[in-house]
Amino acid sequence: MQTIRTAAAILAAFSVTAPAVAETIRCESVNGRERYCPANTRGGVYLSNQLSREGCYQGDTWGHDRNGIWVTGGCRAEFQTSYGGSNWHGDNNYYYGQERKSSNDGAKAAVAIGAILGAAAIAAAASKGKQSGTSDYQTSWNKGCDAARQDKSRGQDRDYYRHAGSFNSRSEQAYSTGYNSCFSGR
Repeated sequence: MQTIRTAAAILAAFSVTAPAVAETIRCESVNGRERYCPANTRGGVYLSNQLSREGCYQGDTWGHDRNGIWVTGGCRAEFQTSYGGSNWHGDNNYYYGQERKSSNDGAKAAVAIGAILGAAAIAAAASKGKQSGTSDYQTSWNKGCDAARQDKSRGQDRDYYRHAGSFNSRSEQAYSTGYNSCFSGR
């Protein structure tokens, strides 16, 4: 149990990031005229939904500065801004308007670390239960195996749950593993 708590704490520490605050801004150029829409754009901007038939091209018919977004040439669109956290939007490959190779290296690392720690915790728990022939795990496994042999000799279908009175929530995994293993003849 301590191993699982430690793994959870380490995973939580690696996966914490500052929350990003996103805002949707609708900005429209009417009759080809330039329009300026005030917005906090310090975290970056990307075009999320073009509303016009006329093209919306960054640096040509739309752009932004620290205080807002401008559109011209009939460009009408919804833009996403973010501030206070991640400035990355992976779908459009823009990070402050520049291409970037990977958007979520931190998340990938956290998932990988979590998977490794989770596997280690499961292995530790399983090996702990199987260390001695008289452990709780082994006792439950043996009971499941015995029940499977009886069911198989009586010609019954594989269903360890018919013996639900023989195990509890803590011993069910060991019981079912023993049952299924011995029912299959392994």
